[in-house]
This record gives sequence, C-alpha cells and structure tokens, in this order.
Amino acid sequence: MERIFSTIAKRVSPTLEEAKSEKAFAEGVKSRLQKAFGKKATLFFVGSTARDTGIRGDRDIDIFVAFPKEKKKDAIVKETISTVKRVLPTDWEMHYAEHPYLQGHLGGYKLEIVPCFKIEVNEGIISAVDRTPLHAQYLQKHLTQKQKRDVRVLKALLKAHDIYGAELEVGGFSGLVCEYLVLNYRSLSNLLAAASIWKPQVVLDIEDYYDEEYDQLKKRFASPLIIVDFIDKNRNAAAAITANSFAKFIALSRAMARSPTDKLFARADVKYSERDLAIQVKARNLQLLKFARPKGLVSDIMIPQLRRSEASIAKQLSLNDFKIFNSASFYDEKNCFIMLECEQLECYPLRKIFGPPVHFAKDVPNFLLAHKDAIRGPFIENGKVVVEVQRKIISAQDVIPRIKKSPAKYGIASHFLAPIKIASILEKDSLLYELKRNNSLRESVAKFLFSKDVVG
Repeated sequence: MERIFSTIAKRVSPTLEEAKSEKAFAEGVKSRLQKAFGKKATLFFVGSTARDTGIRGDRDIDIFVAFPKEKKKDAIVKETISTVKRVLPTDWEMHYAEHPYLQGHLGGYKLEIVPCFKIEVNEGIISAVDRTPLHAQYLQKHLTQKQKRDVRVLKALLKAHDIYGAELEVGGFSGLVCEYLVLNYRSLSNLLAAASIWKPQVVLDIEDYYDEEYDQLKKRFASPLIIVDFIDKNRNAAAAITANSFAKFIALSRAMARSPTDKLFARADVKYSERDLAIQVKARNLQLLKFARPKGLVSDIMIPQLRRSEASIAKQLSLNDFKIFNSASFYDEKNCFIMLECEQLECYPLRKIFGPPVHFAKDVPNFLLAHKDAIRGPFIENGKVVVEVQRKIISAQDVIPRIKKSPAKYGIASHFLAPIKIASILEKDSLLYELKRNNSLRESVAKFLFSKDVVG
C-alpha cells in the first residue's frame, strides 16, 4: 500500500518548481493587497496551495481579507470589492456563499478573494468563512510532510470516484475534511483501515472537546460522519457529506484494504456503444426537459435551483400516481436538462378514493359531498367509505405541459420560471437525436446509465 501511495503522490503532486512559483505568485498578490488595505484588514493566504496539500494542475489561490468584528457585513464586502478591483484589474465575477466574494483569473491562476471577520478559536462567528484563516494556521502547524503527502493521495482517490468536494452537486469530502481525517488517523493507511469498518454515525473529535460523550452530537447532527471542528466545537466540519458519498468511501476503503491497487486511483471510463445507448433510451420511460440556462447566473445559485425544480416536477408526477423510478439534472454552457423516468407512462382511467371510516359520522357527509360526481359508490371497503372517480390525468406526458403553463404554481425555482415555460420535452427518438448532437449531455446521460461504483 505504501508503494502505491508513493507512486500516486509523484503523479498528483505539483513539481517543486510549480509549487514554488504558485506560492510566490500568491504571496505577491497578498502583499499588494495588504499594502492597499493597510491597517483596515489582515490578509491570509489559505487553502491547499498554502499548506502543500494541493493536487497538480488545480492552480487555485485563496486569499481571505479579515476585518475587525466591529465592521458590518455589507461594509467589508464593499471595501473588499472596491480595493481588489482597483489593485488587481481583471474580469472579476461575484460568487456567493454566506455573503459575496470575488473570483477571477490572473497570471494563469484562479483567484478567490473572500472577506471575513477576524475571530479567535471557539469564538462566536459572524459569517461561516471566519473560521478559514484559523483552520489554515492550525493545519499548517500540525500536519507533517508525510501527512500532507497522504492528503494529496486521499484527494486523488476521492476525485477518481466523484466524491471530492463539498459543493451541493457533489456532496463529498472537502479538502479540509481530507486534512482532518489524515490528521485524526495519523496516516492514510490507518484511515482506510478504520473507514473500511465504519458504520454511521462516526464521530471524530480531534481536540477531545466532548470527552467521548457523543450522544448529544449524534442527536444534533444528522450526518453519517461528524467531525468536531477544532476551531468551533459546535460545528460539524463534515456536514456536506451525503449518506451516498459516505457509503462510497467505506466501499473504497474496504476494497483498498482487501486488495491494494493503483487502479482504484484511476477514473473508470464509462464504456458504451451508440447501440447500447439507443437500447437503453428506447427501453426506458425517459422524459427529458431541455431549457435555456439563465444568463449570468452563477453555479452557486443555479445548481440548487435546478435540483429544486427537478424535485418539484418529480413530486407532481408522483402525486398523479406516476411512480418515479429515477430522476437527474444536468447542465452545459447553454442549457439545463431535467431527466425523469417513471415506472409507467399510463394510469388506469379510474381511481379509488378512500374516505373516513364509517363510524366517523361527522366526516362521512363531507366526504360524500366532495365526491358527489363519483362514477361508482359510495361503498364500504375495509370499514371505510370509498368512491371511484375518473382520473383527470391518465398519461405521464400530460403532467409536464401543465407545469410549463404555470411553473410557479408547481414549485419551479424562481430563475427557471421563464425558461421552463418554453422548454422542449424529449423522448425516445427526439432524445436520441439530442444525444447525438450534444456531446456534454450524451456523456452525462451515459454516465448516469452505465457507470458503476466500487462496492468493496
């Protein structure tokens, strides 16, 4: 296993020259900005690049601008934006976490400049990002060179299986969590051995704030993995990790522990032919909505809204008795897509409605009045009053057109209200045609249909 880690580390670690160049650039940017801010704020170069835990080719530089707590949020955001744009002219984009921050490209690097408040360990935060400079200082102090190497190798493993990153679309392990895990278990081999037998909920308390009394933590946090943040003992640093990502990591750890191989660090190609894809699409009850991606909408906002819209449409199909077998959403530079798969596309034209038990004397008349136009009934079945009515919607294909006409009524997210109204609905042949002409969508759908997970 150690030989494998060494090989992977050489493959994924930046060269000494790359690391030196990136740090020099970051320190230069930090120095220029610190001079411009003066005593108004303290700047910190943070993130994996600063701590030597980054992956080759990432080229991400994170700089935090820490202001005194007496300042207002709006004021520090405004001050940061105006100063950064004046000192570092480039095409900056506004991104949003708890409050806005700047993202741009300069000198071949992706820069994120984040305003925050300067706090102490276990001191109440004003915004969630206030902890980041303290995380950087703590980890820089405690991680050994060998552990930093192990963090890089762990990231490579997680990336190969799409569970690296705390973003909503991933729901995986953040870089910070990777560092916490290696620090807690002292090495990657120890971590994999432990994780291979994990069962939810797992609690890790590096600073032993809770003296192994974890019952309250398990009640407070629903997450399968709870990592007590050593900067804020009331925070779960692993809150973004979904049950699915947690399970995938257990399976990967078990596979690695049983039979160590560098193959687990390579992203598995999704293998399929055009014929395979056509067979799957024609065999399934797939409906794909295609609509324009809102212009200028950053992914931080777009992805949650796309997911919420997907869930709303799936809910409407379910409410009309079209059981959802699968659903997914995808996007490219121009369009967004929502894919829905129902177990059946047609329902029986009649529907039974079960009313109150017969002995609920006050409720029975109201039920009968509400269903006075029933095709059959009332009659008694299993002690309840029952009627049979004509379904308003018999075909699943009739649900989405209704949603398109009144998207707000059916829970479509605000930024998609207009695009959904003119969405295309693709099925079978029209879906196959779209897949032939859209490489990005084809890869997304193929990954959904043909990819396999390591299950240990």
